[in-house]
Parts: sequence; C-alpha cells; structure tokens
Amino acid sequence: PIVHYVAPQIWAWRPGRVKKVKERVDRILCLLPFEPVLFDNAGIPASFVGHPVLESGADGGDAVRFRARHGIGAEEKLLLAMPGSRRMEAKRLLPIFGAALRLLEARLPGLRPVIPVSPVVAELVRDAAAGWPGRPILVETLAEKHDAFAAVRESGGAGLIKSGTSSLEMAVAGLPHVVTYRVNPITACFEAAQARIAAAAAGPAVAAVDVTLPAAPVRLGHLHPITRTIRRVQEIMGRLGFESVDGPEVEDQWHNFEALAIPAEHPARDPLDNFYLAVARGSDPLLLRSQTSTVQIRVMENREPPLRIVSLGRVYRPDTADATHYPMFHQVEGLLVEPGTTMAHLKSVLRMFASSFLGGDVKVRFRPSFFPFTEPSVEVDMEWGGRWIEMGGAGMVDPAVLEAVGYDPDVVTGFAFGLGVERIAARRYGVDDIRDFYRNDVRFLRQF
Repeated sequence: PIVHYVAPQIWAWRPGRVKKVKERVDRILCLLPFEPVLFDNAGIPASFVGHPVLESGADGGDAVRFRARHGIGAEEKLLLAMPGSRRMEAKRLLPIFGAALRLLEARLPGLRPVIPVSPVVAELVRDAAAGWPGRPILVETLAEKHDAFAAVRESGGAGLIKSGTSSLEMAVAGLPHVVTYRVNPITACFEAAQARIAAAAAGPAVAAVDVTLPAAPVRLGHLHPITRTIRRVQEIMGRLGFESVDGPEVEDQWHNFEALAIPAEHPARDPLDNFYLAVARGSDPLLLRSQTSTVQIRVMENREPPLRIVSLGRVYRPDTADATHYPMFHQVEGLLVEPGTTMAHLKSVLRMFASSFLGGDVKVRFRPSFFPFTEPSVEVDMEWGGRWIEMGGAGMVDPAVLEAVGYDPDVVTGFAFGLGVERIAARRYGVDDIRDFYRNDVRFLRQF
C-alpha cells in the first residue's frame, strides 16, 4: 500500500506512530517538496509528487486588470481575507476578520478588503461583509483570485487566512500573511507569561512573602457513608460469588408487580403506596420502582440459571420520614437460583455477609412473614453488640415468579433477600436517625 499523510510535521512529532505505520507502508507520496525528509527521518521512504497549488498559477495574476475591473485607484491599499471553503470554518473566521478590519480601519483609512470565496460560503460571506468597513470586494473565480493576489501584492498588502492550503497559496503568490484560524498553544502561553511579568514589573511593590510559614490547610472531601456502604456491600457479595447488576428506576407494572406475583387487586399496588408517574400510558402507568427486585426479573428474563446476582440502588415509597423510614432509600437485593438451593443456604449467606460487614460473630434469626414473591418468607433480624435489629426480608423464590420468567421450578430453586442500605449503614456507624444521612450537614458527614 502507498499512503499520503497530510500533516507530516505533526506526524513526525509523535514517533510512536512510526511503529504503527512503518510496517504497512511501502512509500509515502508527498505533496510538498520539504515533506519527504520528515518521513525519511522517521524511517519511512517518501517521494515528492507535487501539489495542485504549486501548479495553479497563483503567482501569475494581472494586477492592472483587477484594478481596472473593480475601479481601484493606484494608491488604494488592499488586504486579502480568505475565509476558506467550508461553512463551519467560515463562521468561525468571519467575525475575526471583521474585528481585524475595524481595527485596521482606524489606523489605515481607506483600506479595501478583497475576499475570494467559493460557492459554498458565498452567501455567508456576503452577509457578513455587508457590515465591514472599506467596501469589500468579493472574488468568485480562480482567475480573478490570482489577479487579486497580484493586486494585493503590488499595493503592499497582506493576507488574513486560515491554516492549510490557503497558507501554501500565499507562499506561492509571494504574499505575507497572518494565520487566524489556529494559535500555537506554546506561543500563546509564552506571550501570556510575558504579559504577566511585564504587568508585575510595572505595578506597585509587593510585600515579601515568608515561604517558610505553613500554608492554609486544604479541606479534602470523602465518600458519603451511604456510598461507602454500597461499595462495601458490593465487595463482600462479590467475594461470595454474587455479580453486581443495575436497572432502571422508572419501571413498568409488569416488572414491579406482575412478574413478582403481585396481582392487580393486591394492596401493594395502591396509588397511595407508590409513586405513579402521570404519563400517557392509559391504564398501565409507569412508576418509580418500589423495590430492586425489578432488576432480578430483568436479569432472569435474559439469562439462564445458575444465577448469583446482587442489585443495589434507590427505591421509592411514600412513607412518612422518621428515624427508620424515608420516602427514598437504598436497597440491596440478592438472588441465587440453581438446583438444590435451600433456606440453609440463605441463612449462611446472610450470616457470612453480616459477619464480614459488621465484624465479629453476628447472629441471624428468621421470623415468619409474608411476601408475594417468596414462599416461605421471613423477616431477617441481626444481633450485634447485644441488640437485635430488623434488617429486611427474605425467602425462597415463589415458583410463580420462576415460571413468569421461563424457569422450571421443578428443576431449579432459589432464594432472595432484601436489606435496607440505610439501616446497615446506621448500624455500622452508630447513627440513630437515618434522616441524618440526607440533611447535608457537613458537621455530621465529616465524622465518617
């Protein structure tokens, strides 16, 4: 293969590209006579084949013909402005050209701008130039553009251009020019530093600073205790073989209720117990999820057992905020589905989790309860530091739930559990009121 690279200077500054290109290229064809040596130095053979601009006749225009055509006096000064042939480039450059011409008009009254344009940007340039000083002249053909080069050169003018081919045209035509499209960042930083030094030298004397004095302390932030708890739970469950998954917080009723064996007449679907969204969905409105079990349904719909997943995220219930309840809270739900799963496995996983998170020998007890999506169902209490606390619910996955996602309950069984992250964090950090986590009191948060 033979490749022409359009920016050899930039390419040559990044030697790492040589290894990527060198073994795939036989020879590079260059458009400018000074380019081959840049590639040769990088170890890639290169040859100069010429550039259309070099053969375009940019240096052969007729200045007299151009002045006569546009009625330009012999003493009038001309300035070339080349906005390029792309609309986006022209939009960026035209305001810069206009500002430059207004500044020059104050110093060189009567200066006339000459603007070569392509059909793509002609209308854009015509609208912008209507507000420029000096009665701008628009040039639309190649021959007339070369005549304009000659006229500008003879008048002692220069060019305002974008970088690239326009710069090459200026060089061929023998016109001095200013590139307005790009600024060398090193030069810009150097000039800004010079300006600061000059301003400091011209200003009043500044009192000496004792650099040995200690600086003002820098206040560093840290993770919120809820975030730290979530990450810690993910880490522990990951060591137990559970994969962390996530899902949408705005759910449909299938994933939030029906797939979890919660029928339409169940009180858990009451509008007073959920945050339904007023959207144009008729009798099936969306709602903010009331449990992260919805994520488990979505995963089971797309994967075959065995499964070991844990989902952590925000859930929403219209509870009255108190020391142990909040309308928005975080929940961690675990799910294990595989042949032979029993309640003993569930209790072992919860005890290992509690011991890893809280430290020491944590006791776990089950109290009979009811949840539509587990059978049997239990409330999970954990004893730590001589005190029992309710942590959440758990149970064996109801066969109806397994059937809803296409699993055979005669082949696989599973358990699920759901724990409140705020309650776990409150137990871990000794917080009596979970509302403290959301009061944004820096004095409280700084303790963790």
